[in-house]
Amino acid sequence: MPSTCRRGFIEVHQQHHQKWRLHYVPLQLAVYPSPAYYNPYLRDSFWVAQTLNNRRFSVYVLDMFAANERADGEPPTSFVNAYRSPQYHDDESAALLLIWAWRNQTLYHVTPPSRVLQPALAYLLRHSHDGRFISPAGRYASWWDAYPLHAPDTLSYNQGVFAVALRCATDLGLRLPPHYIAKAENVYRGLFDPRRGYLTLSTNIPASDASALTGEFLSKWLFNDPMLSDKIVVSTLVQRHGNNVRN
Repeated sequence: MPSTCRRGFIEVHQQHHQKWRLHYVPLQLAVYPSPAYYNPYLRDSFWVAQTLNNRRFSVYVLDMFAANERADGEPPTSFVNAYRSPQYHDDESAALLLIWAWRNQTLYHVTPPSRVLQPALAYLLRHSHDGRFISPAGRYASWWDAYPLHAPDTLSYNQGVFAVALRCATDLGLRLPPHYIAKAENVYRGLFDPRRGYLTLSTNIPASDASALTGEFLSKWLFNDPMLSDKIVVSTLVQRHGNNVRN
């Protein structure tokens, strides 16, 4: 992949003229979402790592987030610059950390130790009930961090990512309650509203939301195993994008 180092930044170019700026400091790699944000987020770093397919970058950046995990298993949502003053919010970061750890193990045969991963899983399980991942009221529950939830809620985006993280956790040899993956997937499917014809943003918010399908994408991409029926996926996309959606 062609890349150039210029003015302290590495510009990484991919097909279709996509470009990410990776702030470069000797012996340090980080992802900044835009020139307006000097906060490396775990979620942004996760997605860029999957795109770059670069061992050094993926292992190093994941290790930085894992090294700042709290004693209760909560990883940082972000840092102020790289990698200072970790910021913690009750969001999907622990789930993405587990998926990322599984991905690094699959691709590069290296992953954070179980003493880091098992607490992250325990953190997720404490925030769930009978397979349902519950986000607390307030802001910062997911990538949609500007909107405050008025009550505890289950977001389709978080639920789908949570279900995939559970599968990754078992592949990493972590301990799960019996049948918990199936329960999480059933909750995810249950967020589909047949009257409205789409996977709702959350249990309490009936808006349509394309990011609700993130978990389905990850499940099909990583495991070639859908959690949702084709009908749910197509119907949700049609509600967002009209009849131009193809099966």
